[in-house]
Amino acid sequence: MEEQLIPLFENIKSAFPKLDDELIWSVMTQFPFDGSWDTRVISTLLEISGAVSYTHLRAHETREDLVCRLLLE
Repeated sequence: MEEQLIPLFENIKSAFPKLDDELIWSVMTQFPFDGSWDTRVISTLLEISGAVSYTHLRAHETREDLVCRLLLE
């Protein structure tokens, strides 16, 4: 199974370059390798890294933020 995870680890590491390799590997190996494995791993890493989705950011957008965003677009 570890051989299957190595290319996936490299892809995930490139998406989360600031996270420690051991942390990524421990998250990757804590879930069973099945159809929803990637979703659970990425969700967990997003939570750990403190990243939020664009939708989440938009939900907290103020009127001033909206004006700035529209001016930049």
